[in-house]
Amino acid sequence: MIWCNAKHNLIQGLMAILLISFCLVGCGSGTTGDSGAVTPQGTIDLDNLKVGVPENIIEGAVLSFQLDENPISRVGGKNQYLSITKDKSGGTYIAQCKDGYCYQLQALYTESPVSKEQALAAVKSMLPSSAPEQSKVDTSELDKGDSKYPKMSTSYGDSYLSELYFTDSTGEKVKLVNVWDLKKAGENSPFAKGDAKAQAEGSKEKTSSN
Repeated sequence: MIWCNAKHNLIQGLMAILLISFCLVGCGSGTTGDSGAVTPQGTIDLDNLKVGVPENIIEGAVLSFQLDENPISRVGGKNQYLSITKDKSGGTYIAQCKDGYCYQLQALYTESPVSKEQALAAVKSMLPSSAPEQSKVDTSELDKGDSKYPKMSTSYGDSYLSELYFTDSTGEKVKLVNVWDLKKAGENSPFAKGDAKAQAEGSKEKTSSN
């Protein structure tokens, strides 16, 4: 009788261990982009999220992002997701997705603008490791000093583009960061219009000091 009870308790113990292991695997299965950062199920670490990731990664992160149901945000067949959480600099994110992929990430620092260095760090975290080196920097709006929120654009080959929107022409504080996967953006790309592309091609090339 004692042996039977011991055998029964052993079986119950093994079943409990298997059940706990299954639950732990199910609760820690999230990954973000190509960073390999593991996060609890239903969440995304914004500081490791990459532009170009499959939309289902963002869609499934229900504790970090919510789908914007406003009809305006879905024009052209795209989906827009708004972050519930913030990155380490206090920014909230917007993810623009179409055809199953995120083609644009936006970080908003409207309440507390960040330094240019912090904004560039956000750009670096949004770009996948496969992104080429920067090939062109356009600071014409900053140089002119006549824009309300002057923009600095940086191209990474013909694959990616980043945009920093400053609070003023001093170029010290940034209120908005955009990072584009141009190949996935298609007709939503900022270069989709011929005039914008011509302007970009004629922009002044500079070597970044950062």
